[in-house]
Amino acid sequence: MRAADVGGTVLRIWRYPVKSLGGEEVQKVDVEGRGLVGDRQLGLYNSAGKIASGKEMRRFCRVPGLLMASARCAGEDVVLTRGERSVLASDPTVHDQVSEWFSLPLAVAREHEVSHFDELPISLLTTAALAQLADWMGISAVEPSRFRPNLLLDWPGAGCLEDGWIGRTLVFSGGLRLEVVHPITRCVMVTQESLTAPADPSILSTLADRHDACLGVLARVAQTGSVSVGEQIWLE
Repeated sequence: MRAADVGGTVLRIWRYPVKSLGGEEVQKVDVEGRGLVGDRQLGLYNSAGKIASGKEMRRFCRVPGLLMASARCAGEDVVLTRGERSVLASDPTVHDQVSEWFSLPLAVAREHEVSHFDELPISLLTTAALAQLADWMGISAVEPSRFRPNLLLDWPGAGCLEDGWIGRTLVFSGGLRLEVVHPITRCVMVTQESLTAPADPSILSTLADRHDACLGVLARVAQTGSVSVGEQIWLE
């Protein structure tokens, strides 16, 4: 690879230890075939065995307020937090506590037969795409955490650049390789109030009007490795 081939850099990294809760920002993380280590390892399950989400689907049950709670890895354990209250996933009282948080009987469980990923394990978003959305909305900036990316990439250019990466491979200077598969069709989750942003239904309507409700892309792991903030990226 030549220096001239460098397309962009890794600006920010997030993982979400509990599906549909707020996540944690990290500086470096290992990436396995399943995705970022620790990402969406746990889910909240209702009494019917459906996974708590912001939407109602065959695998998921809608639970309001999920984005007002967060989770972070703590060694082999996970800390769940809402407001000033925190509990370890390994704590025997965790099911009762999260049930109280969301006023619904819920249990914390690890991923088993049903994947905690909606589709593919890695979500990517560029600063250029965020700037394009802000321009469409007539505002100065859009909070990137609304879109729950794993990797926010700083990439020169304008518009939704990642749309042109479908079928291509991102090669990271640390050895990680990600195959870009298809755009991400956004749902109501991006409009909901979270710990980092207020509710804003205009985001989804703008994307629907301007870009087929899509923003960012999903990828699969072509070669495992690690990824760090500031790392350089090539596009093959």
